[in-house]
Amino acid sequence: MHALTLFHLISLGVDDSNVWRAVAVAWLALAAFVLNRYRQSLGRQPRRVRLALVSLRAASFLLLLGALVGVRLDYLSANPGRVLVRYAPAKGLSAEGSADDSRALESAVERAIAALNALGFEAVTETDAGVPPTAQQHGHDEGFAAAIVLTEGALGAVEARREVERAGAAAGGAPVYVVTDLRPAGGPNVALESVALLGRPARGVPLTLRCMVHGRGMRGHESLVTITDAARVQSSARVYWNGDDEWQAVTLDVVPKVAGWSDYVARIEPAGGEDAGVLARSLTVYVEERRTRVLFFEGEPTWEAKFIRRALDQTGLFEVDYFAQVSRAATLGSTTEADRQKQLENGGAAAAAATETPESKANNAAAAMSPEARLHRALQSAASLSAYDSIIVGATPNAMLSAAEAARLISWVERRGGGLILLGGNGFAGSIAAPNGRLYALMPTDLDSRGLTPDTQQVARGAPLEAEKTGKQFALVPTEAGAAGPLRGYLSASQGALAAALTGQGLSLRGQRPGAVVLASAGQGNGGVGASNTGAPLIAAMRYGAGRVLVFAPTDSWRIRTSASGAQDDTSGPFGALWQGLTLWAAEGASPQVLIALDDETPAVGQEITAEIRVRDQSFAPSMLDRVKARLQPLTDETGEATSNAAAAAAPQEILFAPDKTEASVWRARFRAPSRGRFSLEADYSANHGDGSTEKRFAVVAPARREAGAARDTLRRAARATGGELLATDQLNDLLERLSEPSQSAERVRRTWELRTWWPLAFILPLLLSAEWLTRRWWQMD
Repeated sequence: MHALTLFHLISLGVDDSNVWRAVAVAWLALAAFVLNRYRQSLGRQPRRVRLALVSLRAASFLLLLGALVGVRLDYLSANPGRVLVRYAPAKGLSAEGSADDSRALESAVERAIAALNALGFEAVTETDAGVPPTAQQHGHDEGFAAAIVLTEGALGAVEARREVERAGAAAGGAPVYVVTDLRPAGGPNVALESVALLGRPARGVPLTLRCMVHGRGMRGHESLVTITDAARVQSSARVYWNGDDEWQAVTLDVVPKVAGWSDYVARIEPAGGEDAGVLARSLTVYVEERRTRVLFFEGEPTWEAKFIRRALDQTGLFEVDYFAQVSRAATLGSTTEADRQKQLENGGAAAAAATETPESKANNAAAAMSPEARLHRALQSAASLSAYDSIIVGATPNAMLSAAEAARLISWVERRGGGLILLGGNGFAGSIAAPNGRLYALMPTDLDSRGLTPDTQQVARGAPLEAEKTGKQFALVPTEAGAAGPLRGYLSASQGALAAALTGQGLSLRGQRPGAVVLASAGQGNGGVGASNTGAPLIAAMRYGAGRVLVFAPTDSWRIRTSASGAQDDTSGPFGALWQGLTLWAAEGASPQVLIALDDETPAVGQEITAEIRVRDQSFAPSMLDRVKARLQPLTDETGEATSNAAAAAAPQEILFAPDKTEASVWRARFRAPSRGRFSLEADYSANHGDGSTEKRFAVVAPARREAGAARDTLRRAARATGGELLATDQLNDLLERLSEPSQSAERVRRTWELRTWWPLAFILPLLLSAEWLTRRWWQMD
């Protein structure tokens, strides 16, 4: 097994002191005297008996002397090398599951070590709780030939990546090979791997949940995924399986009805009625009470804008400030606050004047300004513009905004993360969205200039014209990207019957810009989702910085809400769902100035959480943080009692934030999720010579076991990044044989054997003394 080359035979002494040398000489003299006397006492015995007895006793004396003075033997070994064996256990196990996992750990490690020893490798084991070993800790100068991670793959993506990184660091950068069981299960089964929350929960706003499901042996079958609350099923979707080992992402929407804490459970029906597998996941979210502020302006009032404003106002989720120029010298302005004040003008004017305060005088002075002046006031600074989450631009002449105001709009989208929606009424040569217009650089597509009408040929937009209904009409048909995003509600409200009501008026889109995506195109209402991908694009969008820019080409989407006779649909229906979905989706990137974000909104007990705090000024430019002091506080319910016994026992915990090395406006912290319950992460900060505070509320749920093999793709990518590979259990021997080949074996290393620490010595000495005693008994000498 080992090729030995002796180059330094015996080195006496643990150290070079004269005391040990004197002891060794005295021991040799005493041993020689005792052996001589012992030989003389055996004078009557046969020669072979005397030789055997004296040899046995001399061997015992020499071994004792060698252990006493420390005999060492240095040699060169040409074994294949050292291999780190690490076990990555599954997370979130019960007590019974932990016991089973511990037995699996011992069995897997024993098999791996036996295979390594059979090929001459030196195995160095490491458990998850252990400290990564180094070559110096084990008394060797050489590194590792490889690292082997044994796992069931029942890990999250982050945990799986960290396991591979830890193994690579412990092995000194050696390739990491992940060994798991890649064989499919015996029968058909499904599992709900994870549920992710997309966006910020708000009352009345559709909340998107993305469920990752895994099916094995389910080809040709279907499964039902549901989201339920305490009362009933909130949303459901069917999964159609096309392969025997397939992963799918299922997106479902729920609408929180009340602000505060909401509990949901995601489930997938079992395959064949079996109870095994991971079939349910719990989710607890904190729902905020907030409205989306919208700035809506255009050059003159249009029928389209009237219907859009009404669709947004009906929900109670939006606050719309609307401005429109009705002539060269007049402007129409309407805000939600102004509408509320109109109700008090007739009956309470005298009382309001009697109780007027300085603050109300200032507000009244601002309200007395012309609507056009109020529009320019909202656009005059980045701070005032940042009060809005979304901006809708109707038919607006290019001269209506200055170059500085247009630049602030562009910066608002990029920094604030707001949603800018450009309407098809800008289909004239002098519009703000036409080529050479101030906002044309933000367009997700180019425009066909042949479809732009001159300024002098604009038709009246104050009311619909029956003459415009002539010609072939078509429907607004979502593409797959639109159906999975902002147009889900539109499709659901249409119930599969898309109204073919559009006439083709508006912008003519062509030539998508990099990063742009078409959300809807022209087609027939019965064609189904994505059936009109070859039709003219009607809605396109793209990311711009932190925000989104969306262009809505038609100018007569209001026809979706009116019947053939011209009657209006007072229930809003598909038209309301269309514009509510587009406005909310475009404004998804709008976040508060101070934000605490978690990498997992509903962590499990014991899970490592990464928290990030980000601070920006009124113009949403990054602010440098000087200090952050945070604490994790258990929450109590309205009665003052803790949300759970475990949370009540948990004391407030200080959380240490540290600045990011690359971004001064971001500080991060890592901590483990405490016991199950509801918590508030409160932070006091100092930035740009100003102090403030913020909080983040989240819930910690019970840990759930992941499906075996859930992290297979992540493990494969992480192992390949180190030069290793993901292998099946039955491929371990092939891996070891490949590592033991001369081209991959470690170089010859120097090793030291020391008699004092040689464990067989404890058995050899008693055996020698016993052999001497048996020999004397055999020859009847005693």
